[in-house]
Amino acid sequence: MQAVTDNNGDTGARGESMQMFTDQEAGPLTMSKVSIKKNFILNLLLRVTRVTIPLITFPYVSRILQPEGLGRVTFAESFIAYLILIAQLGVPTYGIRACARVRDDREKLSRTVHELVAINLLMSLLAYAILIICMMKVPRIGNDREIFVIFSINIVMGAVGMDWMYEGLEQYSYITVRTLTLRLVSVILIFLLIHRPEQAPLYAGIVVFSVSGPQLVNLIHARKYIALRPVGRYHLSPHMKAALIFFLMAGITAVYTSLDKVMLGFIAGDAPVGYYSVAVKVKNVLFLCISALAAVLLPRSSYYVGTGRMEAQRKLSNKALNYVFIVSLSLALFFFLYTEESVLFLSGKNYVPAVLPMKIIMPGVGLIGLTNVFTTQVLIPIGKEKQVLSANVAGAVIDVLLNLMLIPKYGAVGAAVGTLAAEIGVFCTLLYYGRRHVDLHSVEYRKIIPALLLAGLAGWVFRIMEMNAFLKLLLASVVFFGVYGTVLIVTKEKLTMEVAGLLKIRFRNRAS
Repeated sequence: MQAVTDNNGDTGARGESMQMFTDQEAGPLTMSKVSIKKNFILNLLLRVTRVTIPLITFPYVSRILQPEGLGRVTFAESFIAYLILIAQLGVPTYGIRACARVRDDREKLSRTVHELVAINLLMSLLAYAILIICMMKVPRIGNDREIFVIFSINIVMGAVGMDWMYEGLEQYSYITVRTLTLRLVSVILIFLLIHRPEQAPLYAGIVVFSVSGPQLVNLIHARKYIALRPVGRYHLSPHMKAALIFFLMAGITAVYTSLDKVMLGFIAGDAPVGYYSVAVKVKNVLFLCISALAAVLLPRSSYYVGTGRMEAQRKLSNKALNYVFIVSLSLALFFFLYTEESVLFLSGKNYVPAVLPMKIIMPGVGLIGLTNVFTTQVLIPIGKEKQVLSANVAGAVIDVLLNLMLIPKYGAVGAAVGTLAAEIGVFCTLLYYGRRHVDLHSVEYRKIIPALLLAGLAGWVFRIMEMNAFLKLLLASVVFFGVYGTVLIVTKEKLTMEVAGLLKIRFRNRAS
């Protein structure tokens, strides 16, 4: 397949080692030929803003709302997240693959999107019925119904927002511009409008706007890619079986990623949820950075599998595994060392009880990154959803059992232990199923692990210094990641050298 020249005139002929970052080959696409490199940069930019915006707003919001107010919002958001899972029935992941496989045919794509939106709308009715019953029968929910109703807007908007279509079409330029614009608006609204603890419902509304606003824009923009009028010959049942498996995977994953906050809310009250949400916030922020590459590779991997190009798919999987191993372990180690400073910077002294839960959760960051590769890059593209489902079931069972045993006595600390144990269970199961489909020896462990140890020793020096939490984090991160990157370059770790070579070429092109 002929390589396509990128914007700087590079043809991709620099060697196979650079392929993950420079390859624009995606087959005979009539809609677009977008490079993985460009998608990765755009998706990373999008995820970096999902990191930086909470870093800007969360310290402010957590101090204004206090643990109780933050706990109210977090509890409602976590509960509604389960109803959104029901309404979407696995379409957010299944839809990416389904749209990627028919993206060359406008009529087939339109029919596929219409069918999946219809499924989402039907399931949304069930989700709202469950919410109404819960508000009537469960005092913990009924007493705070205003916030629950506000968050429920995300149910219907998630059903018609079609984010999965744009990802399947690899329209990351549009996704990035749309999302960044509305996120910036939401940040401005938070600082302009949120000033008192009793404004938790208003804050919930702004959060909903940041999520549902982009989905509303999707509806307006969709006519560029699909026909909005009916195209006929609809068949929902072929999608149901596959979507149901993805739904079960998403639902069971949510058990060990979100149920801890819901159980804390019911068992221990709002304040422990507020403390625990700080620890989870940091973990989620790190995961967004780690999963940037895997997210953009899912539609491309599905396309390769759909066209029988299994060797190309395997090469992408190996590259993704290497990238995630390098990035996830370094982030996990750094924030394990600087847990207390992270909590103090994000939320202040009122949230010191969040330090121990966060320290317990941090090793899971590395596991989550690797789990994400095995799920979205290795097993799902080749149709191994049932194996992913079984891994998620193992994690959910572990999490629920440990939460029931530990939360009543240990609160947020018990929830953290359950979450980490669940991540270990999921990773081990996925490693067993996925080991034959990816080359585990492609990762240069003998170079990466010594680099981690040396970076950890260098970063540890700042632990004994007395200074502002933010300044300590800033200086320690510069030293830690500086040493880490330097050691990887000195030892000539292959992926690091590829990235360095690409940056060197780009610098020369711009200088000439």
